[in-house]
Amino acid sequence: MDWNAILLDPLRSFLGQLVGFLPNLLAVFAIVGGGRIVAKVVQTALGRLLEAVKADSLAERIQFAEMLARGAIERTFSQLVGWGTGSSCSSCWWRL
Repeated sequence: MDWNAILLDPLRSFLGQLVGFLPNLLAVFAIVGGGRIVAKVVQTALGRLLEAVKADSLAERIQFAEMLARGAIERTFSQLVGWGTGSSCSSCWWRL
């Protein structure tokens, strides 16, 4: 029996597959990282847009904030949309 072939051939095969898989894994990390950057840019732009159009005061005028309060929702309109700057949920799953 050739123990060297029995023990080392499967190990070599495994390492070859692992090395072949690493570029795919790096691509996944690059795509996820790029997606997070794009999401942050969109979040900032939409937050500034909501502030510029005074979305919370508009929600107050059309009594949307009152409707949220009746439904026991303790967030402002901007926070509910999830894009408020500075005051929105800092521990929500999409902010991790």
